[in-house]
Amino acid sequence: TDNFSTGIGLNYTYFSFRSNAGRFQSSIYGGHVFGRYIFFQNFFAQTEFHLVSSDVPQYNDLTGTYTEGRLTIPMLYIGAGYRASLGGRVYATLTVLYDVIDHPYSPYSNPSLRGGIAIGL
Repeated sequence: TDNFSTGIGLNYTYFSFRSNAGRFQSSIYGGHVFGRYIFFQNFFAQTEFHLVSSDVPQYNDLTGTYTEGRLTIPMLYIGAGYRASLGGRVYATLTVLYDVIDHPYSPYSNPSLRGGIAIGL
């Protein structure tokens, strides 16, 4: 409808950094589905279910060492945002979302601030 939309998305993030403990690098990948409702002009409310796979350091009590393993992490976001028309059915969006699950191994912090381009079909 003119006020309600749904969508899907994929994400991939690669990062690498060095510290005194050595070099760490990782890839985070996953997908999400969302629903968005425009409640006043170009302001909208949004909910989103996001599932990612991330490297997570895991502590071994027997050896006293950390190992890396992949973990699937669910996130359920709620929030609001604003969209600005770029012409036709193309919009720039700015969204603030809060993960209500707040999984201890989530690679993202709360709240999440996002910007993007939305293209209506």
